Amino acid sequence: PTEGVLKGATAVVMLGDDKPGDQLLKGNVAQAGTLQPPRGSDEAYPNSLMGSIALIRQTLLDAQWHKAAQQATKQHPSEPRPEYVADLADLEGVIGGTQPLLMDASDEHDLLRSAAIAKEFSLKLWVRGSGREYQRLAAVKAARVPVLLPVNFPETPSVQTAEDALNVGLTELRYWDEAPENPKRLAEAGVEFAFTAALLKDQTKFMPNVKKAVSRGLSADAALAALTTTPAKLLGIDREVGTLEAGKRANFVV
Repeated sequence: PTEGVLKGATAVVMLGDDKPGDQLLKGNVAQAGTLQPPRGSDEAYPNSLMGSIALIRQTLLDAQWHKAAQQATKQHPSEPRPEYVADLADLEGVIGGTQPLLMDASDEHDLLRSAAIAKEFSLKLWVRGSGREYQRLAAVKAARVPVLLPVNFPETPSVQTAEDALNVGLTELRYWDEAPENPKRLAEAGVEFAFTAALLKDQTKFMPNVKKAVSRGLSADAALAALTTTPAKLLGIDREVGTLEAGKRANFVV
């Protein structure tokens, strides 16, 4: 789901034309969330970054309590039973560290905020990055979080006239220049990442942008791994897909 702060479970599906049920490779892979408050929804809370962080932390605390309460009920069946809340029960894998929490990051600061929450609750964290991780590279490396890395590199700013040039700030120019090197810098820092088409307005630019990252210093082997073996391993489906081997699904394009 696109709405909400804690959005629900994710799944791995094939992109073929068969029946949807036959396309499912793995269900309930991770729980998805975001730190950005929903915009334009009917929900009054949260409406700020602080509120979203507070809501996530409170929900995780509630899930911990819910799990402990259900276990206590089994040990003391004569005591009053606490209410069973399905939404909190669905987070048991997350708070137990067995199911990843996949957080969207609008910038490098969101990645580090998510990492702080994960550290507090001993969570297994994945982050869908922003493409700006190079701006806090040392901190991102120290977080040791796998990143699903978008390649939505910015368009060339318009500086055709003097007036246009004055409207383009130094920060925007630096981002335009340095964003294609983000994958290379993450690879050199040893940050585990897989490429994603998320955030691309034009999906046909995915492979050209991956090639652009290679032209800006990312090794071809690292790019190939970010498209194949790394995501397969992260998702726990590397026995079925990710490499061309006998017995695996023959999903490849020449």
